[in-house]
Amino acid sequence: MAYSGQEFREKYTSIEDADIIAVVMIAEQMSGLSKKASELVTDWLHQMQVSGPGTIDLKLDDHLHSDDDVNDFLGLLNLVRNKIRAYGDVIPANVLNERAGSVAMGITFVDYQSQLIMSVLDKLEALVT
Repeated sequence: MAYSGQEFREKYTSIEDADIIAVVMIAEQMSGLSKKASELVTDWLHQMQVSGPGTIDLKLDDHLHSDDDVNDFLGLLNLVRNKIRAYGDVIPANVLNERAGSVAMGITFVDYQSQLIMSVLDKLEALVT
């Protein structure tokens, strides 16, 4: 699987595409998101539809202009963390596959190690703080 670079205010990290897609698949299932968090998830879903391997761009610089925006993003990451904790060590494939095929063509998940996604959330948090 390819890796895509994520940038924010001149900071950079590289994340495996499957891990990014898994994060977005879980984030999409969250209810009660802030307006900014909903906008992020909607744009990320679009980015996955138009991106190829190694080119998924979460466009953090385009979306996170203020401290409030960053806080909303961090809040979204925490919601995803809590959801992952509820699944335990493994996220069932059906949770991730519910929409993955229609969003990221050719992607089919097997049961996914929770720690892989947790490490992505840590990378994204470190990127914006």
